[in-house]
Amino acid sequence: MKSFARTLRISSLAVLLWSSSVAANSQNLSGDGAGLIDLYELMLEFDPELKLAESRERRAENSVEIYESQLRPQISFNSQLNRTQYENDLVDYNYNGEKNSISLNQVLFDRKIISSIDQAEFESEFYSAQVQVSQQERLALFVERYLDIVKTQHDIYTLKEELALLEGIQAQVNSLFQKKLVSVVDKANIESRVARASSNLAASEAKLEIAEESLFESVGEAAFEPIALIDLLDFDPELETKGFEYWRDLALATSPVLKAQQLRIKRAEAALAQAESEHYPRVGLQLTHQNTNIGSEFAQSNSNSATVLSLNLSVPIYLGGSTAAKTRVQESELSIAIEEERYSRMQLLREIRVALLEIKSAQSEITASISSEKTANTARLAAEKSFQFGVVDTGTVLERIAEQYSAERNRINLAYKLMLSYLKLMKGVAGIDRDLIVEFSQM
Repeated sequence: MKSFARTLRISSLAVLLWSSSVAANSQNLSGDGAGLIDLYELMLEFDPELKLAESRERRAENSVEIYESQLRPQISFNSQLNRTQYENDLVDYNYNGEKNSISLNQVLFDRKIISSIDQAEFESEFYSAQVQVSQQERLALFVERYLDIVKTQHDIYTLKEELALLEGIQAQVNSLFQKKLVSVVDKANIESRVARASSNLAASEAKLEIAEESLFESVGEAAFEPIALIDLLDFDPELETKGFEYWRDLALATSPVLKAQQLRIKRAEAALAQAESEHYPRVGLQLTHQNTNIGSEFAQSNSNSATVLSLNLSVPIYLGGSTAAKTRVQESELSIAIEEERYSRMQLLREIRVALLEIKSAQSEITASISSEKTANTARLAAEKSFQFGVVDTGTVLERIAEQYSAERNRINLAYKLMLSYLKLMKGVAGIDRDLIVEFSQM
């Protein structure tokens, strides 16, 4: 009788393991909802950091126009209308006085204005480069947040699959336990596994909500809809023929971060020239034409006109040491800009080198994880077979199930890590663009 009960218990549980596995594997990840390209378009439209960078660029462009206008002719018209009561020992009368004048001022030489224009132009170019920097940084963050969602959804899928399998086993074990066909240890084992899987699923679902909220920060309210998934396991960049030297040269030639730092040096040089320009003379030309019937001491006179051409020369002699102080400040700013450019270059090359190493490591780990996943699946099948012959208990079978799903999630995590490393490499060479987004979205 005991032998029959044991055989019934083993057969029932083995059938359940098989049927639950088939049911779980029949689930599919949903691909409906907003795709990566859709989110990318929303991000370009809504991202506040990009809008801020573009506004700074426009402000810098307008600053150039302000300084350039100071070198153009300045024309002004002045009109004065008087009602005058004029008295002296000989006369006493009232009259209407009028004075009209038009003047033209033209700067012939002003080193300070010229240096200010140079500085404003470099500042405008600097902020243009900063827009590119912001685009690469925000696009990298956007794709990373999207991949967080995809990875978490993959995790949730496998956790739900595992939980469904465990809950099916638990229902059968509970039924067998009531018939006293399984021990209390078997019942406790499955309850523990179900509780752990439920906890992991709840944690992943909470993590998904946080990841979605982070993504919606970049793409605006319009993105509150389901998000389509990509298959992380399809990504396998071919970088074997391109060594560090290739990516280093490409980064040095294309990196917007380095370009921005180099323009910052030029801007600092222009600011230094502007500070030194306080020593230079200023030369201007003024042409004035005037009509008036107001004479000396506001006495009435016949209407007369005068045209005056003036050449104005201003030579600074002593300004209290302010010019020397400004020069020293700008020399320090230039030194800071040079050092920051050097540091940015070193950091960029280090990030390129690390990204390449991480990609190589992730690719090797993925290759190993494929083998590990197959081994875990084989071990699970072997454990179920051994259970049928009474060689192992339910705890061992549940361990093998957990190992199989853990191996699957580990492979997904490694694929996620590979994509993040590749993203870091592309950011270093200004390679995060629509083409890369399309490549990712087609996986």
